[in-house]
Amino acid sequence: KASFLEAWFESICKSVAPIGYVDNQDESHASARRKVMVVRSLRSLIQLYESCNSQNLAEKFRRLESCYLDA
Repeated sequence: KASFLEAWFESICKSVAPIGYVDNQDESHASARRKVMVVRSLRSLIQLYESCNSQNLAEKFRRLESCYLDA
């Protein structure tokens, strides 16, 4: 299940345009909201895997979050 979630979030992260690349202000706001939702979801998964003592899985999602935030 974790590999499915990891692949799914990777595809979501690639499909959401970085905020700096959006011309329209409304689109920029929508992109920012999507980014917040994705980050919150990733952080929830990180907390879940940490609470289950699955540090390797938590680290995978931390790296994905970090790459996404840097985009």
